[in-house]
Amino acid sequence: MYTAIGALLVLLIMVDAIWTTLTTRGSGLLAGPLITGLRSITRKLFHWTGRRNILVQTGTLTIIVLVLFWLSGLWLGWTLIFIGLPDSVVNDIGMSPENLMGYFYFVGFTLSTLGIGDLRPAGEIARLLTSVAAFNGLILITLMITYAIPLIDGVISRRKLAFQLFLLTENMNRLASKTSDEASFRALESLILTVSGEIIHCAENRLAYPVLDYFYSHERGFSLGLQLAAVDEALNRLVYSHNKSLQPAESVLFNFRKTIELYLTRCHQSLLHIHVTVPPIPSLQRHANAEMSLNNVTFETSMSQYHEHRKLLHKLVVHEGWQWSDVSNA
Repeated sequence: MYTAIGALLVLLIMVDAIWTTLTTRGSGLLAGPLITGLRSITRKLFHWTGRRNILVQTGTLTIIVLVLFWLSGLWLGWTLIFIGLPDSVVNDIGMSPENLMGYFYFVGFTLSTLGIGDLRPAGEIARLLTSVAAFNGLILITLMITYAIPLIDGVISRRKLAFQLFLLTENMNRLASKTSDEASFRALESLILTVSGEIIHCAENRLAYPVLDYFYSHERGFSLGLQLAAVDEALNRLVYSHNKSLQPAESVLFNFRKTIELYLTRCHQSLLHIHVTVPPIPSLQRHANAEMSLNNVTFETSMSQYHEHRKLLHKLVVHEGWQWSDVSNA
């Protein structure tokens, strides 16, 4: 009975670890609820205390808890397997059967691939299972390392993209508020194309590693969700602040919106629990350039087609612990 329960537990842990680390389908059946629950706890603590530092630690804490969960589950599972085999672990000196703590000690040494310590398996089946357990421990450790390295790289990529978007937003707002020549818009078009590729990369990376969403930032300039909302708002203002003949090609602007929508699609499931309203449409007056008289009524009418899109962006901003008012200050 113990052996069957232990084997089932080992199987569940390994399937969950492989699903989480080696597929692009997100977290496993066990890791998913664990990660979601931990995020919920840190977000509640953040709202109660108002300290963003608690939220910022969510990503690191999630990885630590996930690793400990897999290790402890595997440790318990293999211990149950050996307990189910009578007298399967004996003392190396007196050859006497070990107690419960002895089994835990033996399995811990075996899974860590450090050896078997001063205990040894007794019987052919126990020896074979010891070898399997050692390989199992090595595989899990390897999976955790291969998961952590691209995850850290993904966090850096997100921060890099967020700051690129911050600079792009500044550039768009500057162009929207003054008379600009065609060369300035061609340079802007090149920046949009570069950033679009980075957004697609981060969107697909986020699909493979949903836990990336839990690596929050202290600074607005490095918060990806906030900067996506800010650049989207800046793009809307820019489109209505200059003659179309000067602006970047319509296909470039269309594809840029599509890349932002792709990112929102990848985040859709994690945003379902957040309830927000459509953000207020910004005024164009402070962005009016010298050549054009901007009509807020026309702008508001045109913006109505983006209500759902902007609502999703609002959810993303709230998901990262900010308010929509932070978008204008991003």
